[in-house]
Amino acid sequence: MRRFVEGADRKQATLFPECLDDWIAEDNPVRVIDAFIDRLDLGELGRRLAPAAAEVRNNDFLLRFRVPPYELTVFADGRAIVKGTKDPAVARSLYARYIGA
Repeated sequence: MRRFVEGADRKQATLFPECLDDWIAEDNPVRVIDAFIDRLDLGELGRRLAPAAAEVRNNDFLLRFRVPPYELTVFADGRAIVKGTKDPAVARSLYARYIGA
């Protein structure tokens, strides 16, 4: 029985690739966090978004709505997950447009 791994390079410089985009798939959702929101009124936000968005659903913890081709999930503490893009600038723009800056 051998106690050591043979043939493995012990001079590995990094654990992750130089660019994390190499590991992120095109359909990976983007997470947006607005640090200045204490708590969102998800019921009021859902009513405000109903004319502009499709499939607006909410409960006490989150609100989910679609603006094709995107789907946004907004949490009461201001965090959001944007599906349909991996570009943070697009995600921030959608957040600002529909939730507020």
